[in-house]
Amino acid sequence: MLKKFLEKFKTKKFNWADARYLLSFENDDWDSFFNEIGSYRFETLQEAKALKFYTPGKSFPSISVTGNSCDLNCKHCDRKYLSNMLQAETEEKFKNALNYCIDHNSVGALISGGCTSYGKVPIEKYKDIILDFKRKNKKFFLNSHVGLISYSEARSLKESGIDTVSFDLNLDSKVIQDVFNLDFKIEDYIESYDALLEAGLRVIPHVLIGARFGKIARELDAIKVLSENPPELLVFIGMIPPRTNGEMDQNFELLTPESMAKFFLISKVFLPSTLLSLGCMRPKGKFSFDLERWSILSGANHIVMPTAKTIKWAKQENFKIEYYSACCVIPSEFEPYAQAIDSRGALKYPDLLRRKHF
Repeated sequence: MLKKFLEKFKTKKFNWADARYLLSFENDDWDSFFNEIGSYRFETLQEAKALKFYTPGKSFPSISVTGNSCDLNCKHCDRKYLSNMLQAETEEKFKNALNYCIDHNSVGALISGGCTSYGKVPIEKYKDIILDFKRKNKKFFLNSHVGLISYSEARSLKESGIDTVSFDLNLDSKVIQDVFNLDFKIEDYIESYDALLEAGLRVIPHVLIGARFGKIARELDAIKVLSENPPELLVFIGMIPPRTNGEMDQNFELLTPESMAKFFLISKVFLPSTLLSLGCMRPKGKFSFDLERWSILSGANHIVMPTAKTIKWAKQENFKIEYYSACCVIPSEFEPYAQAIDSRGALKYPDLLRRKHF
């Protein structure tokens, strides 16, 4: 059956039904499959062997506008990421967080936080502060998480000077209700995504693979929606099961590397002009190298926090690699400020030397 998938991929006859079947198909030799995909892309089609690796670190911190608080306390984040962010639940703390970034020569920051019961990250309350900050720091890149949003809120966000919105496009009603603890519909996510685009914001959609308790369910629907108006970049992230006292929630399954890598191949078919990124939020461990390598062979252009093994492999395979000390959604005009390698081939940011990924 894998040979049939390969043949359809090569003859450009791979359709949505094939994509759905591929996602459910099980096999013991995925390595050979992805290697052949890579061989066809890079040897037969002569596609460019170019990669961008990202390690945010201290040069690209995250800021929580709600501190450690989140009204949802959902199974996706479980508030565990908030405590590692710069705390900014008040105007004074928010200003201090931005000043901290400047004082530590950060190239940018992610403005995020917990959600309200309406699925919103309350960034708009700091609109005037953001506007003033961006006027004074035009080369500082601001990414954001906003959650569900109306058109008027999106317009306000655009006016604040936010550079990018990273938006989770969740199109599974069961996930919305049972994992995110929200009483909303699929249409609310589509309307929010459209509102951001209509407001003129740069929007980078994120698709959470395995959101339904670690199982593949409605992720393909998001790719279908995006294929109608292809984005410049699509980021795939993976569900990390919540843990209590170190024990994984038994209602969840661990994602396999092939289940994530398949989405890069599918997206390469239906979103041929879209850059693809393996985002920072994903299960890591003994299968990290397989996931990263298979994703690259299938079409990934960006990898966040690659393992040392992946970097070594990419060099051996003669990929042209660029390194950035920022998140993977940073646009090209900000890249010169985020390059992690200088003209001599040395790392610009000493703290990166202590990170195992490099």
